[in-house]
Amino acid sequence: MSKVINFWVLQVTGERVLELRFADVRAVTQHKDVYLNPMSVHQSHQIIDFIQKWEGFDMVVNCAAGISRSGAIALFLHTNFGYNLKPNFWKMSEPNPFCYGTLVVEYFKLKVSSQMR
Repeated sequence: MSKVINFWVLQVTGERVLELRFADVRAVTQHKDVYLNPMSVHQSHQIIDFIQKWEGFDMVVNCAAGISRSGAIALFLHTNFGYNLKPNFWKMSEPNPFCYGTLVVEYFKLKVSSQMR
């Protein structure tokens, strides 16, 4: 039996909010009696679709610790959509390489796919 750990819950709703849950891991990982799941390809597509829908608007990216997962998404916004990083980004963030890599790979797959249509 697996348990879900909730550190806190952000009570925000609306079409400009995307709420996803995935752990700061690179593969399904067992921690005690809980299984932690990394970002899925489907979740990366949800993030990319959300960014494209709201491109040009300010974005707030948050995760439980605000270091790895949110850092990966912020870096993806910067490198692929031209968003500016906060001045202390590299002092405060260690972008999760699995999350960032999944976003980049899937984004370019989607770009190539749409260009072939």
